[in-house]
Amino acid sequence: MPAGTFASRRFEVVTSAGTDRFWFDERFPHVMLRMESANGRKLSLRKTMRLDYWKHHSNGDEKLLL
Repeated sequence: MPAGTFASRRFEVVTSAGTDRFWFDERFPHVMLRMESANGRKLSLRKTMRLDYWKHHSNGDEKLLL
């Protein structure tokens, strides 16, 4: 996938409208990696970053997120 390679776990939610599928990273904090809905919508994680946010709380630190 665009964000990289992950060990993931798939979950399915079945309703009268069909089956939605979700993939989550097995590592904490279990980021959602991919979703496929019954109506055909597909989403994939493009990017993720883990910052030591407690060290970045001053004006201008938002540039780290670009």
